[in-house]
Amino acid sequence: MARPRKDAEGPGAKARMHEAFWELLAEDPSASVSVRELCARAHVNKNAFYYHYAGIEELAGEALRGMISPDGLAHIMAFIQGAPGEESASEDELLALRRICLVASAEGTPALRAMLRSSLSAAWDAQSGTDASTLPVPARLDREFALGGIMGILAHLWESGLLDDLTSLRDAAYPRHAMELVGINPSRLS
Repeated sequence: MARPRKDAEGPGAKARMHEAFWELLAEDPSASVSVRELCARAHVNKNAFYYHYAGIEELAGEALRGMISPDGLAHIMAFIQGAPGEESASEDELLALRRICLVASAEGTPALRAMLRSSLSAAWDAQSGTDASTLPVPARLDREFALGGIMGILAHLWESGLLDDLTSLRDAAYPRHAMELVGINPSRLS
């Protein structure tokens, strides 16, 4: 199959498809995003979509992984917990946090929540320099418990409206404890 043409100006097809995915998800998180409506929103044809992706699930996984870099995740979590030197987050980081929280919430689909959990796990592996599958059972259980806690925090941020005012969450100890369990130390990030 021939490579789709690259538009001279503006974001490329993949970036437009990612943005269209997030827009459609925000409109109705529990609905299945169709290739047809995604292509219409992104102004690409189906051939361009299938050149890059086998299906919506592949695009969704790439979109999530793109938002969860190990350093970016640690910075966002450090910001949430109010770590010294983390008094602000960029607009892009806050947008990423909103999108991650949407997926983690009850409004997201189970498949997207599973992808998010997997992406978070991979980011923590990369950030901490570990491979969860090689950890002893007690350490894996601690890690799974912490990961569930982080997913719960992210869902709570979306469902409670705390994304507009993160100061109350910063006073809570549980984000710090969950990060310590998975080996993220925000004080190391500066």
